[in-house]
Amino acid sequence: MPPRRWARAPPGRACASSASGRARPPSGWSCAPPSWEAPVAEAAAIGGAARESEAGFTLVEVLVSLALVALLSLLLLQGAWTATRMSRHLAAAERQASVQAVRDHLRRTLEDAVAGIGAGRSAAFAGGPDRLLLVTDSERTVEAGGQMRVHLGLAPSATGLAPSTTGPGASGSGTTGLDLVEARGLDRGVRAEAARPEPLLRGIAGWSLRYYGRRSPTPLATWGETWDVGDRLPFLVSVTVAFPQGDPRAWAPLAVPIGGAR
Repeated sequence: MPPRRWARAPPGRACASSASGRARPPSGWSCAPPSWEAPVAEAAAIGGAARESEAGFTLVEVLVSLALVALLSLLLLQGAWTATRMSRHLAAAERQASVQAVRDHLRRTLEDAVAGIGAGRSAAFAGGPDRLLLVTDSERTVEAGGQMRVHLGLAPSATGLAPSTTGPGASGSGTTGLDLVEARGLDRGVRAEAARPEPLLRGIAGWSLRYYGRRSPTPLATWGETWDVGDRLPFLVSVTVAFPQGDPRAWAPLAVPIGGAR
């Protein structure tokens, strides 16, 4: 049997007296617990602390999780913003490409204007500030042989039925803009073959034309908003298209030399 050890007892605690006559500790001393009880108590305390730590998250773990969530949210927002911006840029580039296609079409049409037409036919070239009538040679690859009479003008976007000859004011109430339209048909005399106007540019604010050339037998050439010299073509035609406010499309100055001018 191991020897009995004595230890100071806390106030109010002391070894009870033994009726068997065994030795009692001095006053104020208590029986020391067996040597194996202390390690067991310490292990129980450590186990309880471990279970408490496993039951929840530490502050560091919570902060790291919040940081990862914030970073992931930022990456998602950045990706969505980039995709939206790219979509807008692609749409704007597509709209601007349609503007360039119209510019190329107008350039080819004006360059192919002819002054010589058969007897008894109306003027081959008559222009105003927002309308134009001209005669061109047909494109053999896509059109029947002969000369084509071309009308260029404005039409309300709501209808788009016929070229306007009165400018932007002809759009009427309830329309959201204007369309630049073209009517092209075979030139069969005073009256050209009827053709349905086709829109070239939709949703514009207006367009304007100016003509540079000799309006009389004198060699002096001037700019003007109309051209009514029946037997002569202008040297240059300036075309300007305006778009509504906020429309990303742009129109650079366009001046086309007329191939048949003299």
